[in-house]
Amino acid sequence: MSNDPFKTHGNEQLDVEMALQAFSKVCQYGEKVGDWYVLEGVKAKPSADGYTVYLGDQDTCVSIFFHNKFSTEFQMHSDYENMVRKLELIAATDFEEDAAEES
Repeated sequence: MSNDPFKTHGNEQLDVEMALQAFSKVCQYGEKVGDWYVLEGVKAKPSADGYTVYLGDQDTCVSIFFHNKFSTEFQMHSDYENMVRKLELIAATDFEEDAAEES
C-alpha cells in the first residue's frame, strides 16, 4: 500500500477547455515561483515537452494530457470540487481589465 495520501480518480468530470483557459491565465498573470506560476491559490506549469499541463492547489492536482485526457489526484471529493471552482473563477476573470482598473 502506498504512503501517498492522494488518490487518482478516473470518474471525475472536467471541462478541459475551461481548465486550459485557466492554465493560460495562471501562466500569463501569475507570479513565477520556481518552476510554477501561481495565481489566486492555483499553481500551474507545463511539462518539459509541452504535451501535459499541471494545475494544482494545496489539496488537488489535475494533469491534462494530449488529446484532452486528464487525471486527478485528491484526498476528498470536496477538494476536487473546490479546485474546479477556482479554475472556473480564473477562467471567467478578465485580468487585463482588473489590471487596468488598478492603474
